[in-house]
Amino acid sequence: MARTEAKASGEGSSATPWLAFLAGVVLVVGILAVLVFFSGGRLEGPSKAVNIEVDAPKIPEINMPNAPKLPAG
Repeated sequence: MARTEAKASGEGSSATPWLAFLAGVVLVVGILAVLVFFSGGRLEGPSKAVNIEVDAPKIPEINMPNAPKLPAG
């Protein structure tokens, strides 16, 4: 007589995590390839340096009294 064996719904093959990992790697590589292709290979930042000067007012000196000394002990 022929016996049929059925897997329980929670059982899977040991290759399933590797297949999911490989599918994720292929997806990430594909997204990066599309970004490089549509950007024309220009992924670097701007080539011209920009000098930014901030003319903020200076903070005035605050004359605070010395803190009281704590007793030793």
